[in-house]
Amino acid sequence: MSEAERKATPEEDERQIGKDVGGDVSVGGEAETVDDEEVTAIFYKTKVVEFLGRSSQIILQNDNGPCPLLAICNVLLLRNVIDLSLDISEVSQQKLLSLVAERLLDSNSNLEGKDEDYVSNQQRNISDAIDLLPCLARGIDVNVLFRKIDDFEFTPECAIFDLLDIGLYHGWIVDPQDMETANAIGSKSYNALVGELVALDTRSPKEDKYLPEDDSVDFAAAATAALGVPSPCLSRSLSCNDPQILVLGHLIRNFLKDNASQLTVYGLFCLQEGLKERELCVFFRNNHFSTMFKYNEELYLLATDQGYISQQNLVWEKLNEVNGDTMFMRSDFKQFMPEVQVNHSWDEQNGMNEFLAVEGSTSGNSTFKIFEVMIMAICLNNLRISAVALDGGTRVSSPLELLIDYLVLITN
Repeated sequence: MSEAERKATPEEDERQIGKDVGGDVSVGGEAETVDDEEVTAIFYKTKVVEFLGRSSQIILQNDNGPCPLLAICNVLLLRNVIDLSLDISEVSQQKLLSLVAERLLDSNSNLEGKDEDYVSNQQRNISDAIDLLPCLARGIDVNVLFRKIDDFEFTPECAIFDLLDIGLYHGWIVDPQDMETANAIGSKSYNALVGELVALDTRSPKEDKYLPEDDSVDFAAAATAALGVPSPCLSRSLSCNDPQILVLGHLIRNFLKDNASQLTVYGLFCLQEGLKERELCVFFRNNHFSTMFKYNEELYLLATDQGYISQQNLVWEKLNEVNGDTMFMRSDFKQFMPEVQVNHSWDEQNGMNEFLAVEGSTSGNSTFKIFEVMIMAICLNNLRISAVALDGGTRVSSPLELLIDYLVLITN
């Protein structure tokens, strides 16, 4: 049977629906098993940054992906509760897992005065969390709910954040002022919403008359059983033919599609209001986990892309818009501007002598050559003038000076 003829499995249908209605989000399934030898062989680059008056290492990410391990480690490093030498330039994944495991044990070691059942339960939770730590390196399954910033379906992996006293937040929240959408979504999770949309897609063609004309999303009905959630017909004791159910499905679908960035304006407001000042936490968005910090009532995401490793003072990314341009910030939370190197030194007398020597040694087409170089010099001068704004108004070379510099360069 060809790939085109093969019927999609329910799990594949569910993943496709997630892409259709709301972008990539981790739902369903089990965390991928990580081989011990593979873990040992993985290394991450590090970068020393200034944070609130002290130097700290942060871990950089070389590939786009979830990797909650790095987000957790960076929170712990900036909190100064785990330590990496400032002299190293990379760290193994195994070392990071060991540091997190040690922190889990240290932060939950004070059990004096607790009853026996509590102690036994806590020790079991810590043991389970340590066993699950390797999953943090590959990504964990999270199922968001849309009511508040810490609204996640509880999983054993999410318990790791609680045991480390690290907040896990998102901003994919429905605005309660949009009462129709808020009522349609209610307390349902992302998985449950996708399940309802799949169930609606089992309707017969005659039911299409109830759908708005702009509805064009094709959902796979086979995923209904795999999700294990009741269809809207069962949960509301109404027929799938009922127009009310179809309208609810349309509201849900539009919310997921219109907010595919997984951050709403209301959600951003809730994050700004909900985080404590100077709180370090982990932010989940678009299947990615970032280290987030609130400082002077503003939200910042730690810039951990390995591509920024040479930009020593590029440390944060400001989170103040849902779909806006990124603004990078320095370690002091002021806007980052790339460094521009400008050469301020020029020896006028030596430069003129070199220019005359070059002019005397040129061939018969020297006039054309000099004209060509002059045009290039003027272009270079315009570029240097543009750099003045970034260099505090420092004087730049004139076109003649640039011409002389260039002629000397091409004759050496």
